Amino acid sequence: LPKIKPNIAIIHFKALNKEHLELLPQTANWNQWLEQPHYCVPTSDKELPSNVFEPCAAAIENADKRPYKLIGMMAFGGPMSAYDDEKHPFLAKVITLIKATVEEKLPFLGICLGAQLLARALGGDCIKHTTAEFAFVPLAVEAAASHATPEEAAIAKANGIHDWFGGRKDLNVFQAHLDTIIIPESCVRLATGAFCENQAFQLPHRHVMGVQWHPDVDDQKAATWLGLVKNFFPNSKPEDHAPPGALTWKELDEGMVKGEWMTETQKLADALFHEWFSGVYAGHDIVKEE
Repeated sequence: LPKIKPNIAIIHFKALNKEHLELLPQTANWNQWLEQPHYCVPTSDKELPSNVFEPCAAAIENADKRPYKLIGMMAFGGPMSAYDDEKHPFLAKVITLIKATVEEKLPFLGICLGAQLLARALGGDCIKHTTAEFAFVPLAVEAAASHATPEEAAIAKANGIHDWFGGRKDLNVFQAHLDTIIIPESCVRLATGAFCENQAFQLPHRHVMGVQWHPDVDDQKAATWLGLVKNFFPNSKPEDHAPPGALTWKELDEGMVKGEWMTETQKLADALFHEWFSGVYAGHDIVKEE
């Protein structure tokens, strides 16, 4: 295998200054897997100049000729909706970049908005949901995606579905979204909720996957987001923004103080990121930076 210095492109949907870019790898629990250099693609509410995407496009087209090779891409969440094309024209360019990434058989991981854009790139869609999910929500792993027993794992693997959830059948995840995904016909649904059905999906036999929830969340980020919801809706009740079975704001607040409710969430995130990065680094002889 040729020795490479890999790049993992990261799309983060906020206006990023130099300080933010430097802090980005330290602000989420997925950082433990990023041992190699990675490429950040900042996006903003303004239409992007084309040259923002050219380095990534060039890395895809000339992968074997560059000292740094693009071997995967991640797209995180953001404040806009995936269908806000008129308000945010750069979204069309992001979708084009995702399509190119998938067509070149590179791994892709979409989180929240990133998953919604992946759905659009693969022929699915994203639409406004009947209400919001801002809560800690229970989900169920679909039978087709279960690795809970050796028999189930064998069937899932034969159908090209990876073990994203560490053998779990029941998940508890942090949600912060207003929209819902229409899963592409080429993909398989991995997890579902009582209120919002389409919570995760994968392109079979590929490490191309999207989740509606936030595996990148930590205590500080969750507290900030929940605080924003409370400020925006000061007279509302928790159940106005969470499906049945979700933790109440009081339970969330108490859990964050004790650090209890985040533990399982981060274990689940570790399983998901471990599976994705195992696919990213497979087949590469990695050259580490000195």
